[in-house]
Amino acid sequence: MTIHYGLVFVSNDYVKNSPFTFACTTEDHSPNTLLLSSVKKYNCWKSFIDAYRMGNLRFENNKIKNIVQDLIRLIITK
Repeated sequence: MTIHYGLVFVSNDYVKNSPFTFACTTEDHSPNTLLLSSVKKYNCWKSFIDAYRMGNLRFENNKIKNIVQDLIRLIITK
């Protein structure tokens, strides 16, 4: 995820030494990841969802867009 002039770009690339790495499923979960169920504790996700609601997310491709939309639905409904 990259932020540029109020837009947030979502791609397959990620920062390997990021302080936060979230796992979407228990199969992806490891000692160095946080489960997606804990995202509401982190302000970065609130900003991400706000950007989505304002139409400021841009996606590398439609596959990523569909995945992110599913994740956002999960986050909002919890």
